[in-house]
Amino acid sequence: MAENLLVPAIVHFNLGSKKLSITDYQMVFTIRNGSRYVEAIDAKGRRAYALQKGGEVIQEADVKVSVLKTPDEKFDDEIKKLKKALKATTENDPRKYVEDMLFSFATSDDRPFAHVKFQGYVSEVTSNVDPDTALQEITADIEVYDPTTFAIKK
Repeated sequence: MAENLLVPAIVHFNLGSKKLSITDYQMVFTIRNGSRYVEAIDAKGRRAYALQKGGEVIQEADVKVSVLKTPDEKFDDEIKKLKKALKATTENDPRKYVEDMLFSFATSDDRPFAHVKFQGYVSEVTSNVDPDTALQEITADIEVYDPTTFAIKK
């Protein structure tokens, strides 16, 4: 195992200027540029490989954040903020619902080591009840609005 392996023990999430406490998250980003190696024959008749550059960059994202609705109502403000962000998407003007999203990953002693930032919006809010704990979990799907704002920083 690598000596300096960093495992995110703490994840901070900011929705615009509001910090939200989340209990779970899922982030999957796929960026493809279509480049590939193609087989060719060189001037001496030997097999060679050339890099064929792709014509466009395709970016896909699957981002979800979850908050547990607990009996002590500890996370109710976070749930309200997510639902308010979803309600704002009914506006026709993206300036009213697009927010700066920031995920900061930290070690167990809360030392940040990576940040993911982009402009996005809450596209869906769903809820389900965990059969083991009987607690309701609110899950918000987040979409990347402007792919050019996507950045991963140390």
